[in-house]
Amino acid sequence: MVLTEPIVLFLSLLSGFSDALIFSFLESFGYVFNQWNFSKTDFGLAMIPLLIGYVLAYFSFFPTISRHNKLRRTNRGDKLNPESRLWWLLYVVTLLPLGILGFAFVSAGPPLPRIAPLMFSVLIGMANYAIYFATIDYMVAAYGEYAASATGGNGFMRDFLAGMCALYTGPLYKKLKPKKASFLLFGMSVIVCVPVYVFYWFGPSIRAKSKFAKKLAEEKEVRNAKQEGPKRVDISAA
Repeated sequence: MVLTEPIVLFLSLLSGFSDALIFSFLESFGYVFNQWNFSKTDFGLAMIPLLIGYVLAYFSFFPTISRHNKLRRTNRGDKLNPESRLWWLLYVVTLLPLGILGFAFVSAGPPLPRIAPLMFSVLIGMANYAIYFATIDYMVAAYGEYAASATGGNGFMRDFLAGMCALYTGPLYKKLKPKKASFLLFGMSVIVCVPVYVFYWFGPSIRAKSKFAKKLAEEKEVRNAKQEGPKRVDISAA
């Protein structure tokens, strides 16, 4: 499905790049924060802003989930197509390139305060969690019984790209220096974020060309027709 389904391919690339970026941080923090003479304990504590970003992103989804549940309770859940799962991500995903861009500007070392890069890593942590949450949720909604294969492709790309980052992060930051290396990652992040908007606006037509999603839609129509049949009979009998 990674090779044949554009939804799985491009959203998995986004999720994989986002995860690779987090693992790149584990490598790049050594080059960036050595400029402030961080100790080993300081390096460990530098991971806390990422955790803060995850927690903030987790709670940021509550209003959207509550609104969707309210629609389901009022029998308007049929209006919630799979693309509705990407709505909040349209906004939060922008924090990924913004966080990297800000990190690039303030990673040049003293006299800039050392807290500046840490503040931007909060934004990157928020985007990373939101990307994982929303893309998996969207694939489950779009592919139904095939969701295990779709999300398996997502998991493969995340693990593969995150593993590859250990090979290039060190040479990248040594050759280009922290600021230029972060600018390069910023450009890549802008590119991989574009599919979120494409699938949100054009997802229905893209899914219509997918044999997996098309089959699920046909099965759903059949189930709905069977459920509506007895209701019409009961009304006429009354």
